[in-house]
Amino acid sequence: MGSYIRAASLGGFEDLVRSYGINPIGILKEIGILPALLRDPDSFIHYDHYLNLLEKAALACQDGCFGLKLGALQNISTIGLIGVYMSRQTSILEALSVAQKYVYLHAEGVVFHVSQQNALFCKLNFVRLSEYNTDVPQKSQLAICLVANILKDLIMLSLFPLLLFHSPLSTKKSE
Repeated sequence: MGSYIRAASLGGFEDLVRSYGINPIGILKEIGILPALLRDPDSFIHYDHYLNLLEKAALACQDGCFGLKLGALQNISTIGLIGVYMSRQTSILEALSVAQKYVYLHAEGVVFHVSQQNALFCKLNFVRLSEYNTDVPQKSQLAICLVANILKDLIMLSLFPLLLFHSPLSTKKSE
């Protein structure tokens, strides 16, 4: 059985692709995603189809930053009820702990760990549970932008910069 992701993860996809003068329906059908699935944010899309769609759309639109642009259109509502529950927590650390616990409801095959580094900082480590199909820059761009937007929503800093530190992915296999 493969992994799945909520259709909400493609929120803004059709409009973004259309902004390049490209028909999004054709790309969706070519990848094997029924366009009707995007109308229900709680429907699930096979994760490989999702990844292939992002990469195919970037090529069709001739934009290496397609994932960033799509991620910029998304926010805490993209993750559905998890986002609602997160926003009701009394601290960012508690909100991130909720996300850590329930991320599987949004995207199977991805987990992350939250650890408090000191009184001011916490560290997020994202882990993909499979090494299959990891060369997907558009998904990485989208994920980084979505996480930044979720954090901005949680701390309500729409006018202030948010610092994100990204560690390069290791190419070594753990022994």
